[in-house]
Amino acid sequence: MKRITKKEIHKILKDEWDKGGLRTMKDMEKFGESFSLFGWKPMKTKTVSNHLTDMRKLGIIEKSNYKRQDWTKQEDELLKEKTKEMTLGEVQKTFFPYRNIDSLNHRSRKLGLNLHQYSTTPWSKHWIEDEKRILMDGIEIGYTIRQISKMLPDRTFDGINKRLNTMGYHPQRLDDEEYIKGVPWKDDELDILKKWYPLVGSRISDRRIIIGTPSITEMLPNRTSVSIEIKSHKIGLLYEPQKNVQEGYERCVLCIEIKKYDDMVGHFSYCKKCQSKITKVWRTENKEKVIGKSLSDRYKMVTGKNVDTKHCVDIVSRVFEKYNNECCFKDEHCDDRHTTGVTLGHKNSVKGGGDILSENNLFLLCINHNSFMTDVNLSDLKNCVDSMINKLDHINVD
Repeated sequence: MKRITKKEIHKILKDEWDKGGLRTMKDMEKFGESFSLFGWKPMKTKTVSNHLTDMRKLGIIEKSNYKRQDWTKQEDELLKEKTKEMTLGEVQKTFFPYRNIDSLNHRSRKLGLNLHQYSTTPWSKHWIEDEKRILMDGIEIGYTIRQISKMLPDRTFDGINKRLNTMGYHPQRLDDEEYIKGVPWKDDELDILKKWYPLVGSRISDRRIIIGTPSITEMLPNRTSVSIEIKSHKIGLLYEPQKNVQEGYERCVLCIEIKKYDDMVGHFSYCKKCQSKITKVWRTENKEKVIGKSLSDRYKMVTGKNVDTKHCVDIVSRVFEKYNNECCFKDEHCDDRHTTGVTLGHKNSVKGGGDILSENNLFLLCINHNSFMTDVNLSDLKNCVDSMINKLDHINVD
């Protein structure tokens, strides 16, 4: 990453300031991101703002004419009254257009209004000390989340549950009576629970969905994951996929097959076969990010300079859109290899002086058209080249 001195930063900011820029936070954010185009690390908006403050102190740019405006009692009363029925953003636009949202948020905290920065909804309010004390008292006594929620009428059940989980507590969610009133567990449901819960548990993840791991919630459609967890603990079941597995072997938690240690991925509890499938799906669904990262790495290898990966991903996204996510030479020879998908090509080679990052020099082509010259016989080569020649007549190679 190219290093830049504070003096150089001030010079760049001064030039931009003289052009009329950097007057708003949006200008600062956009300008900070543009640093990556010069091989520097993108600069945060707050960092740009701090540099401008230093420049004002040094007399490099003129000082701001802004004067702090103290809050009056009338404004405080208006803020207290209106935030009971409107979001903070609505209050700012309607009653305080001369103050920004950060000022209102800061003042609401000072007044102890228990508001979120942009909302007054029950699930996004700031947790005040009295509420935290009630949570801790409830945990100490052994209350369920249902009982604690009755003590906090301004909080939702899910909001209390999430807050307790964040604090590291996982109490019983519902009262015992609520579970008793539910539908009793049938023998066939208990058999499924005893067979599958120790192997797969009750959680669902993206990895499991990709691999097709058996889902106990699908086997028990009339039971929620919470109900399954509670019933399992009550009858003494634990999620123990490695129980009774022979030494030297391990059960993959995704495909549920018992395999040798050599077939597993390091210290993870899933096998290399599942990992390969997950990687393939991820690369397919995130192909623009993958190719953007490859473009960034190649740029560094060719030029010896760094470039922001996000900038490369944006370039790749525009190229994908331009060519409709398809090979430029689309024909019957596309995707007839073991590897499918598209990659980037350069109209003018990089070795020949072509710009590696120019969108006008980039196009999409399939893996076959990109690399067939290295591993196909002459007859296949002739078929592919004839097809490509027909397409080249309609492509702008400048």
